[in-house]
Amino acid sequence: MPQPIELTLTKIAPTGEAAGTLPGDPRPVLVADAIPGERVLVEIVESDGEQRYARLLEVIEASPDRVTPPCPYFGPPAPVTLPDGTILNPESAPRCAGCVWQHIAYERQLALKREIVVEQMTTLGKLVEDVAALGDPASPDEDAVLVYGFCTEMDFGLDKRGRLCLPDRTGGLLVVEECLLHQPQLAQLFAAFAVDEETGTALAQELSGIGLAVGGTGDELGAGRGGALVLESRRGDAPQLDLDLPVNVFLRRPAGDAAQADLLVGEWTHSAAAGPATIAVYPPLGDRRLSWPHSLGNEAIPMIAATLLEVQPFEYLLDIWAGYGANSVVLAEQCATIIAVEDDPLAGAALQSNLAGVDSVDFLGGPPDRVLKEMMRDNYRVHAALLSPPTVADVLPLLTHLIKLGVSRLAIITEESGELAQSVAAIQARGYNLTAIQPVDLQPHQESVTLIARFDRQADATPGYVPPEPQVRPQSRPARPPRLEESPRRARSRRTAGTKKGSGTKRSK
Repeated sequence: MPQPIELTLTKIAPTGEAAGTLPGDPRPVLVADAIPGERVLVEIVESDGEQRYARLLEVIEASPDRVTPPCPYFGPPAPVTLPDGTILNPESAPRCAGCVWQHIAYERQLALKREIVVEQMTTLGKLVEDVAALGDPASPDEDAVLVYGFCTEMDFGLDKRGRLCLPDRTGGLLVVEECLLHQPQLAQLFAAFAVDEETGTALAQELSGIGLAVGGTGDELGAGRGGALVLESRRGDAPQLDLDLPVNVFLRRPAGDAAQADLLVGEWTHSAAAGPATIAVYPPLGDRRLSWPHSLGNEAIPMIAATLLEVQPFEYLLDIWAGYGANSVVLAEQCATIIAVEDDPLAGAALQSNLAGVDSVDFLGGPPDRVLKEMMRDNYRVHAALLSPPTVADVLPLLTHLIKLGVSRLAIITEESGELAQSVAAIQARGYNLTAIQPVDLQPHQESVTLIARFDRQADATPGYVPPEPQVRPQSRPARPPRLEESPRRARSRRTAGTKKGSGTKRSK
């Protein structure tokens, strides 16, 4: 039987747990549900050789940043005693595995996220800015931030009765009546998905899960198709389901099926907000993120990136891995010309439709490596680049091309801080130096953070190439953008999300 151990927690682990060490043992002890600075009583439950994991039993001395979480499903999976004698979860009820930091004041969450990034960037940690939080456009308080009601997509499991569930902390499923993270449209769609027990039992046998997504275009779904419902099939057959919901319905077949998805009801796309504009997006069916699952993300990320890059009105900007075009649409008035590059066929079709009437943005379809080579042959000249790669490593083959195109500074958008840290040396060897990292919080109450990393071209980084005088040869736009309904009826589209008008930012102190 493990013996309780008293431990002082001194730092945050990259996975979100608070960590401390025991006398004479340098291995960190990771403790969920705790906060750095707290003195706690724990018991060791697991060890992997390099670190140990402990269950929190008691908070002896609490952090001033410990708060009462508003969600009834959040908390430790077993009883924890607080300094005032309060016992959290005295009945060991199942707890949701989604949020990890609802017990921490939001300002401290921002500081901890920065601490994680600084630790991973090691000697370059001084380049990490304070984490930017997104302002709440519905609040009259200019300093208010949107920490609940922001999420525009979420995946659910099904219990034996077909009820929507989130994963619990023991690996099972937890039936929930609501999720405080849901943007109002998503909350409305979640509440509307209700089936009788007979139908639900049949659904649970045929489906492995259900995905919900909305566009974040307002507080109501409205009469149009304002989102998507994705049925995750076990065997590839469409279930018998009678739902009166104002969303598009899709069936996603098991992994390995050549035809991954079918449209069952509605249209292939739904509307999502990108700042003051509305764009068409495909349902969330793939691994690559083509837009953000935060109601303000599609507007905030490009605006923060443009500020970090110091984009000027007379400059030409490359938007590589442009997705559905949110970056280009939002920044269309910020610079002279944007060249949007996208290799996914369905995303490219939506992007061209979204760019209809936006004269300052041109679309070039195809793999970025090939497109950039063609631009070099056509004597393009570009000042800056915004890259949203599937992985940071995908940027490396493009850097020589970007130098030859005259790109003096670029920004890489990623959610993988460890991968970015590992790639900095390789990027520097190819001619660009890291000069700043701006973290942005699109996932409150999680340890994750979105990074926008600025790299500046080295003064001597012109390998074997003398660029011509600055000029851009604009591409002619097709007479009519491709109609989205002409896209294949069997989709391999990607994970999408909406945004909401009027985002602001606030940095942690």
